[in-house]
Amino acid sequence: MRKFYIFCSIFLFSSCSVIIPDHKIVQLTNMNTKSAQYEINLYNNKVLQETNILSNITFRFKGRTMTALGITKIDEKNQAYKVAALNPMGVTLFQLEVKNNEMVSSYIIPQFTPGKKDNKADDKADKAATMISKDIAHIYFNRTVDTTENFLKLNEYKITINTKSENNQYFKYVFIGEPLKLATKVKYENNKKLWSVDYYNYQKAGIKEMPFKIIFQNHKYGYMLEIDTKKIDNY
Repeated sequence: MRKFYIFCSIFLFSSCSVIIPDHKIVQLTNMNTKSAQYEINLYNNKVLQETNILSNITFRFKGRTMTALGITKIDEKNQAYKVAALNPMGVTLFQLEVKNNEMVSSYIIPQFTPGKKDNKADDKADKAATMISKDIAHIYFNRTVDTTENFLKLNEYKITINTKSENNQYFKYVFIGEPLKLATKVKYENNKKLWSVDYYNYQKAGIKEMPFKIIFQNHKYGYMLEIDTKKIDNY
């Protein structure tokens, strides 16, 4: 947990209370398993998996808030992404590059690891970089789900799909709206939430689409990222 306090200590924070926005839930009409599979497959085909993203990021932890400008490039097909975050004064907070799901390079502002520049400080920076990179992947990757290999649970307002993972872990996908779109993705371990992502405000990007508001919650460590996308390109 110490790395989160270090992260928070290098910015000017303001106290706040957080309310997760409600999704615009509508009653699903004439929906059955076959029609739900059809609509989710349409959604899968429209997911934007390669793009450049400019966004405002709000980091919330222990009732306090920090904002940053995020510049992100994702390429899900190659499990690759680049991300940089700058504070309001233009200082680079961190910069990461991942290819084939492996870290290629990373920079974390020295204030993440105060004190002597020894192996322990380097280890802290590596752990922080790994944590951030995993969260980026949780947010932007694996937003599609196979409807033929997983059971769909229907009610009058949403479609829920649970997919197995490993080590008593599984994912839950929740689809809502007309047409159906992914609203929430959650990862569980031993029936406890590890993290969750909520997706809002889908907008067209050519023949694809992208959620322009995203809220990521790390339930294990108790922090939140709120991402408001300003611009996407190269799709």
